[in-house]
Amino acid sequence: MSSEQMAWDIRADFVVVGYGGAGVSAALQAAKNGLKVLSVDAFGGGASY
Repeated sequence: MSSEQMAWDIRADFVVVGYGGAGVSAALQAAKNGLKVLSVDAFGGGASY
């Protein structure tokens, strides 16, 4: 399936693109503050908290 064919139905309050050290820190802090977080990375696909 190509990226043009992908359908997304994910909602988040805070989105992190790139899950390096800064992305992890930002995602964790946002989740601690009650936000629904979506993190995406080219290598792992990301996670949702």
